[in-house]
Amino acid sequence: MEFAIFIYLAATANKIIGILALVGIMILVVILLISGVASIDNISQPTREKYPLESRRGQIATMIGVILILLAIILPTERTLYMMAAGYLDQKVPQSSIGENIVKLINQKLDSYLVKEPSSSGKGSNK
Repeated sequence: MEFAIFIYLAATANKIIGILALVGIMILVVILLISGVASIDNISQPTREKYPLESRRGQIATMIGVILILLAIILPTERTLYMMAAGYLDQKVPQSSIGENIVKLINQKLDSYLVKEPSSSGKGSNK
């Protein structure tokens, strides 16, 4: 079950990254548009009101937008997730009892190839 969940999350990783980046960019664009409109309004009618970026809500929205974009950059893609899983399995399989048996079988097979090799090279030297 854990492996199935991993495959599902790996398949949706690129979509999650895209959504985070899109929402973050949209928040920043809206804040910049609101700030631009407010600055134009303050030029035509000078008042003591704060710009949207100077208000607490504007600062929080800007921070949320930047955090979402940074998360989109930091999160691994589908390919990276599969590479991480392969590295983990490559490390864990030899440590298990089945992995040790597989390594022993592979070593025996390689040893048998090495034993056969000198006899075949001896035939090749007689021309």
